[in-house]
Amino acid sequence: MAQEPPEIPEADPLAAERARLREAARALEEERQRLRRLAEETASGQEERRRRPRGCWPFFALDPELVDWWRANRPSRVLLQFLRDLPDEFLEHLRAARREQLLALRTFVDYALEYNERTGRRRRERGPREVPIEQG
Repeated sequence: MAQEPPEIPEADPLAAERARLREAARALEEERQRLRRLAEETASGQEERRRRPRGCWPFFALDPELVDWWRANRPSRVLLQFLRDLPDEFLEHLRAARREQLLALRTFVDYALEYNERTGRRRRERGPREVPIEQG
């Protein structure tokens, strides 16, 4: 693919630069042609994929029992049936965990309010204040 650049006298830097640019232009053109071929192959492959049925639908056309089984046991339906009948103990733990999260949030908010009040007092204390002077 890559050809050896022709030998150029080292005394002429301009000729060497021209030869380097010609070689770069040739390599660029080869890369463009390669990308064009790749794009054409990809386009023809996409047309073939469009004609073929997607997923596992061809199997459904072969066996009606498989279609019935899929409708009854598809993952979304099984998951929905499972989530409808959760154990009471699980729900109790879930509520307790939610309560603990809310209590943690309440503690954080209380601390933030306290912090806000403390910084407000500090700022007032730092300002100028009147000091009585004894004359005597």
